[in-house]
Amino acid sequence: MTTKNRVGVDEVVDAFTEHLNLPRKFVRQVIAAEKAQDRIASARPVSPPMTPRAIARIALALTSPTVGRAVETEKALGSLNFREGEGQLTPEDELTDLIESSVGWRYRGDFDIRDGSLIVAHDDAVVWVGKSRFAKKDVKAGGLSKFTKIKFAALAAIARELLPAERGVA
Repeated sequence: MTTKNRVGVDEVVDAFTEHLNLPRKFVRQVIAAEKAQDRIASARPVSPPMTPRAIARIALALTSPTVGRAVETEKALGSLNFREGEGQLTPEDELTDLIESSVGWRYRGDFDIRDGSLIVAHDDAVVWVGKSRFAKKDVKAGGLSKFTKIKFAALAAIARELLPAERGVA
């Protein structure tokens, strides 16, 4: 577990690789693409502090089937409006909120971090967060869809490794 305030890119890649069981090369390339498009902060020689929003954006980008579409996927899924359930307005905001809750920065009594998942249906651009949060675009596509599932427990473990114990400590 990381005890310092700033984490290097290798630590970020390692955390996502370990907890999401994804290839290291894919994770590294997706994170590089997110940085190149200014979706997450980047700087040299010292990395900027990791934020809950950056973790949420990386998680959404990693649901993309290809590196080339990772940023597009993250933007499209993260900006959908929820149609059901209570909470934040978009999947990106909801995941950010859940990540903050998982490290103790915020309290939410309406969810259990141990029992829930982020599920993305790619062909239809549909996102389910937990049991009651649902977002999709208005266009309907026919047939089966490719799905990606990320457990809240994995996001919580990533957050605990990459975020400082207290909000605002960097």
